[in-house]
Amino acid sequence: LMRGDLRAAVQAIELSRRAAILEPLSEEVHRALMRRLADAGDRPGALRVYAELRSRLLKTLRIGPSEETRVLAESFRASAGGALLPTQLKRVDRALFVGRDAELTRLRRLRTAASEATRVGLIAGEAGSGKTRLAARFAVETAAEGTTVLYGSCGEQALVPLEPFAEALGTRGEPGLDAALVEERLATAAGSRVLLVLDDLQWADRVTLALLCRIVRGPLSSRLIVVGTYREDAADAPLYGALADIRRTCEVERVELGGLGLAEVAALIGSAFETSAAAAEA
Repeated sequence: LMRGDLRAAVQAIELSRRAAILEPLSEEVHRALMRRLADAGDRPGALRVYAELRSRLLKTLRIGPSEETRVLAESFRASAGGALLPTQLKRVDRALFVGRDAELTRLRRLRTAASEATRVGLIAGEAGSGKTRLAARFAVETAAEGTTVLYGSCGEQALVPLEPFAEALGTRGEPGLDAALVEERLATAAGSRVLLVLDDLQWADRVTLALLCRIVRGPLSSRLIVVGTYREDAADAPLYGALADIRRTCEVERVELGGLGLAEVAALIGSAFETSAAAAEA
């Protein structure tokens, strides 16, 4: 944009933000703000506006956004890097995101921190507390900025060697997969920045944890962000030893998920057709 056009765009966005504050439940006003943010190149910002509107509608009116608003948001999601996002995280991100705005803000620091070391986010919480959901929301925003996103999960009983890395690299079942090959594949990952999401680290075996510790110190470290989730009630000494090792060399942001508030629980119940009638009983 030329300087005059840029100034006009910033003013238009500011006016739309004020209108959205005055009419917090108006989808038309929020769609206008979303379009202006997207036109200015801030598709992640447009998607945040949609997420906040959706949450507000569910909490206040017990209804979700209209089809027109949902389609608009999906068009921004697709053009903002949806193709760069693993299918598993896309599926998780369809669920309502509620009650974790402060935690998401802390994870965003991983994208803005200037560091030659790997930036690591650790999300801890009980089963079902929303660890993967939070990681997925962060991954969607990060992909929208052009970052390559890789995702792998640890199974309670690993079926293949280095299972989360094999899943992340799409090499599950490939013969001869070892630590050296994983490092080589990661080092040649496309893009100037790579986000590696590792789910359920409480089940990672010692070899997987050892490789993770090596990768965060390797040649990819200057362009690598790692987000790992784990259940503290199921974690053991090898995981805590690996996390301590990672903290010695990396920028680490640890987020612990607690329970949700009453309004947030009501929004979750109301977000699904099958349970929406019970929202008042939250």
